[in-house]
Amino acid sequence: MVDDNDTGEDHFTENMRAARVARNWSQSQLADELTVRGVGSMTHATISRIESGKRRVGLAEARAIADLFNTTIDALSGPEEDFLEVLHWNNAIALYNGTRELLLDSTSRYEFARRLLKRKLSKPPSAVTAGEVEQLREQVEDSSVDLVSSEEARRRIAEYRGGSTGDLG
Repeated sequence: MVDDNDTGEDHFTENMRAARVARNWSQSQLADELTVRGVGSMTHATISRIESGKRRVGLAEARAIADLFNTTIDALSGPEEDFLEVLHWNNAIALYNGTRELLLDSTSRYEFARRLLKRKLSKPPSAVTAGEVEQLREQVEDSSVDLVSSEEARRRIAEYRGGSTGDLG
């Protein structure tokens, strides 16, 4: 725990460690991530020395560490309680934004595939049965909006949440 005499540097190293642990990263993984971002040649030993206070962090390194953890140098240099609150906030935002991008990309791909299949269904190969064609025709009528609003989507969301579909609106 940090006492009242600790400096921003002390907070920085403790908060850097907390952020690393929150991501379930080893010191080697953090070193690799920083090296990929152009912060010299980092090793797990370098990270260990930083976290134990035996090595100071340079400004370029501090910027890269803050960037990596979606935070600021100021937040990393502040009290742990404040930092953890900001860290969790930023992680939630990053998860939301990343998932939103995946959803938009998947929606675009779904609509492309749906339109392609719809065209192909006008002249299906002879090897495809009439029952398969009819089933596919029914499925391709569902737009991405229909699909995400479906009972199937509600059921999957409820499973992910571990609850019932009643609270999903």
